[in-house]
Amino acid sequence: MFLVRRRLVLALFGVVCITTASSGSKTRSELSRESREQSAPASPAAAAARQASFEGNVARSTLDELPHLRQQSTLGAWKTLHGADSLELYSPKLASYPNENWCARMVSEAPLDADRKVKRTAYFYLPAEPNPPALPPNLPQEELVSQCRLGFVWSEVEDADSVRAEAFGDALRDSIKMDLGPGEMDLKLNWRGSSNWRKTALWEDGRLEIASAATFGLGSAKPTPATIVGAAAEISGIRFRGVVDIRTATRARENYVARRQLIWSRIEEALSIAALGGQAETSVRAALKLVTAADGWWSRLPTDSEQSAIIDAVDQWLIASGSLPLARRSAALFAADQLFQESRGPRWREGENPPIRQRLEAQGAKFEWLHIGDSYFYTHTWLREALRLDPDGRAGELAFLTLMEMGFETSGKCADQPEGEFRAVIAQGQEYVRRRPDSAIKPDLHFLMAQAYGDIVALAAGAFYGEPESAKYQPEAAPARIRAIEQYRIAFDSANNTPRAREAWPDAWRLVAGLPPSKLHFFCIYD
Repeated sequence: MFLVRRRLVLALFGVVCITTASSGSKTRSELSRESREQSAPASPAAAAARQASFEGNVARSTLDELPHLRQQSTLGAWKTLHGADSLELYSPKLASYPNENWCARMVSEAPLDADRKVKRTAYFYLPAEPNPPALPPNLPQEELVSQCRLGFVWSEVEDADSVRAEAFGDALRDSIKMDLGPGEMDLKLNWRGSSNWRKTALWEDGRLEIASAATFGLGSAKPTPATIVGAAAEISGIRFRGVVDIRTATRARENYVARRQLIWSRIEEALSIAALGGQAETSVRAALKLVTAADGWWSRLPTDSEQSAIIDAVDQWLIASGSLPLARRSAALFAADQLFQESRGPRWREGENPPIRQRLEAQGAKFEWLHIGDSYFYTHTWLREALRLDPDGRAGELAFLTLMEMGFETSGKCADQPEGEFRAVIAQGQEYVRRRPDSAIKPDLHFLMAQAYGDIVALAAGAFYGEPESAKYQPEAAPARIRAIEQYRIAFDSANNTPRAREAWPDAWRLVAGLPPSKLHFFCIYD
């Protein structure tokens, strides 16, 4: 049995920038004066008392940077003002939820007394995305990363003396009140591991959020500085208040709806190619209306009765389209596959074999029981058959592109691509472009191949895996980065003003700047 003594993080103090401010350059003294003028005035005696205290020093290490947060100062400007700070570039090993999208951070440490020090971390985020999206030129890494913008500042003090730490948390709040006013005390803050935070406080100063707390740590055995990323801020995305920020929710909804609308438009196109007509097509189009909910949002899923109607329509559609010519039959299979997937089904219990399942399996459908999730998974047999029947036609294009977006993984158990979905995307994408260089989906394939190469770079940098596993990807990282950038440049040159281009731009910029992507696209684990 081990006895573990927890060290207490004396004070945590963060500032979040949640909007873009006016541009312009000012000296550090002018910016600090502007911050004090915009905040609640403090009496000369109170200001002097604060400046002379330890908690005042901690507060000032962040409060002095409020103007820079409002201005979204660049990393290059920060280096000029804080030349002694240490630079740390983004790495998956350094990032954690909810702060996974920064590009660099600057760290400084200063002693408070013989056994305590204040550590400040300033986080910088990607430059503003151009409209339409475009990649930067191949400049040196330092020059590109210096364009990243300040979005979050965090200061902390560690102390093994819990009694002193508690008192410090109170004193820190009082110190900040001298600048920002009363704020809100002892509220629940929104952060990983915040359930053990005490002496909490929150202020909103213009368009900034400021929070302080005392805590035993941030979700790890050894207390470590917090890390942050977007929830409500314009740049950092951090939201200390435990509510959903309308801007974040709106962006999430827009991305979700765009993806759903893309699927629905492909189904509509496939129905037009199949041109079946009659009651079967009428029923399928009625079923499509059931999944294209009025609000286009995940809050609206088909009810049990609606799902039954959708599946029955798919069954009748497949029967009626069985004798169509190959290209039209391919389109019919694609439409059936995607419509069934959009129904969010099936909902059978393990071992259950109702008549509708038997009819669908007679049409070629296969279902696998997933113990993770306790549900049946449709393995997209109709999608693969659609590609087989019309490999060089438009229905085959839709099928291939959809499979490639899935990483050619349709087993539901990550069993289709033992060498990795990203490798399948690269290999099959290259072959398709070679075979059909004038295909309408060529720009999409270049984007997807670029993301797959980016996965190799991210895995080599430690995304998902620890050091032993990531090491096996490291010999591939440099050439994969080159290939990813090549694919991105081709894709952006041919189709830059699209939802896919806007989604891809952050990872593409990171790769050009010598950083790893912040997320994986084609990587599947069933465990």
